[in-house]
Amino acid sequence: MKVALYSGFFPSAFGGARRAQVLAEFLIREGHEVTVVTGSALGPHKELPYPVIRRPRFSRMVEAARKAEVVHTTLATREISAVVAGGRRPIITHDLHTAICPTGSALSEEGCTASAGCPGPCSSCPRRRDARARFDMALWRTGIKLAKANVCVSRYAAERLGPPRCTMIYNPVDPSVYLARDLGPGEDGLVVFVGRYDPFKGLGLLIQALSLVPGTRLEVVGGGPQNLRERWEEEARRCGVAKRVQFLGQKGLAQILDLYARAAVVCVPSIYEETFGYVAAEAMAAGRAVVATPKGALPELLDEGRGFVSKSLDPIDLATVLRSAMENPTMKKEAEQRSRCFAESQFAVATVGQRYLDLYQQTGVNPSDLAL
Repeated sequence: MKVALYSGFFPSAFGGARRAQVLAEFLIREGHEVTVVTGSALGPHKELPYPVIRRPRFSRMVEAARKAEVVHTTLATREISAVVAGGRRPIITHDLHTAICPTGSALSEEGCTASAGCPGPCSSCPRRRDARARFDMALWRTGIKLAKANVCVSRYAAERLGPPRCTMIYNPVDPSVYLARDLGPGEDGLVVFVGRYDPFKGLGLLIQALSLVPGTRLEVVGGGPQNLRERWEEEARRCGVAKRVQFLGQKGLAQILDLYARAAVVCVPSIYEETFGYVAAEAMAAGRAVVATPKGALPELLDEGRGFVSKSLDPIDLATVLRSAMENPTMKKEAEQRSRCFAESQFAVATVGQRYLDLYQQTGVNPSDLAL
């Protein structure tokens, strides 16, 4: 089978963007031909066993789609246009809220009301007066309708986005994460945050909650604009916990895994609806307890005692659940065991790769599947 994978970033060590690399490696092992098409210019340090077309002209993107029997992409304007121009109906994976919201985040100060039945821009959307946003939404909705299959990365995403011919497949977690077995309880009081400095990741909320839990400290791994880091440093000073918060900058996966091993808990304090929650899934696979907010797919991942979820975005509620996780070692250990088992059954590369391969085969291989 000839498969073309379109990816905005390649390779990527983080989040759903890593899916293309994981799938490419899996498909090659299974004996299929793979071509990756990406807008990123920076290549890997080692030779890959499949071609990677970087920053191609639109005509080259069209050609790659035309030569493939299966085209798998995300919901991006240029990619969708090229695939359709190449006479193919793609398989689309939905990592963001792009299917219903032109910002992709479904986040606004007033609260996003976009849904499958009433896609945005909604009345609270910061792009509601943007003509390009409406054009993009029209193109995306057309792409969704043309897709052979739409894949949502959680039940939450499937219900919120509601695309036709929808199936749910969780994102894969790097195989090396599963090598960390039988973690101890971690360092007493150590809370770990991994993520960008973007406000919607909830670092400010976590710092506020930390001030309400004596004896805790926070180590932050992430990157972003310097002004945002300064904002969170100032927030830590304002809350009186500056000496308990350490910013470590960006780290590689191996260093992040070492940090998980040292942590008492990993906190994912998102203030927007996570379509998946890669950091939560990664920590679960590593066998570390996760504390999270009740946003998007996070309660889904941590359901049935697999983690700890706050009642709301109130710092008091987050502080309460942080304290509960760290003061109940038996409950924390049980959550770690349940989450590890769930991750092994749902996020493993072999499992996710086979589910996509089955989907490729079920949707059929037809070189002329779209009548132009």
